[in-house]
Amino acid sequence: MKKLLICIVAAFAAVSVIPGCAPSGSVTSGSESSEAANHASEYDNASFAGEADALSDKNAAAGGNGGSEFDPQKAIRGVKAKTYDFKNAYSQVLAMVIGNNSDYDCELNVSVEFYDDDDELVDTEEASVDVFSAGTENALIFYSKSEFAVYKYKLKVKEKSEYYGSVNQNLSCEVSEHTDEAIISATNNGTTTASYVEATALFFKDDELVGAGSSYVVDDEFEIKPGRTEKCTISCFENFDSVQVYLNGREIAY
Repeated sequence: MKKLLICIVAAFAAVSVIPGCAPSGSVTSGSESSEAANHASEYDNASFAGEADALSDKNAAAGGNGGSEFDPQKAIRGVKAKTYDFKNAYSQVLAMVIGNNSDYDCELNVSVEFYDDDDELVDTEEASVDVFSAGTENALIFYSKSEFAVYKYKLKVKEKSEYYGSVNQNLSCEVSEHTDEAIISATNNGTTTASYVEATALFFKDDELVGAGSSYVVDDEFEIKPGRTEKCTISCFENFDSVQVYLNGREIAY
């Protein structure tokens, strides 16, 4: 049966991050935090005390961070993460939903280490988000070639490049669910072009993650122009009863 789910990518104002189809996230610069887990974890800000390794002495570019000075300590305290993992025929997969409750747009880097039952390191993965917009959420997917029992991750944020602007607050999507796929229609409701917009879909069955995938949802110029809608399809090879979709893009400001 075909089901329709409306996915709005809009900023959240509450202190706690709510899982769901929401905008990509943002954080600040020069701070990092880490966490170890062996199961899906709830959003937990206590583990993100944050330790700044560099403070920016520059003000954010016009249109970013409200013109205020970037504060990595405040930024990292606003970052929250929730993790899920599952195993398919080819690899073991870790999915991470990261929310930014801070007031800052930033660049986000996530590094993950995977360990087996003997606490031996079996794989490492890394991913980054050029513009992690304030008040949004972003989803990242990591694939381990080896089976793992425990994973440890580190979140690091720094001031975003002046060449990129935030557009995630202007993006919305509709998701049409089918037997083995989700068709995603992403709309740019803003007045600036959204570039390199990527959709990440997490598929669930009885609240357990059973599939994950991502795809660019753009035109042939890798853009969603103001007022336009672009579509993509993300497949799932397991039965699912719900899907959460996250969008992330940027404005090219040069």
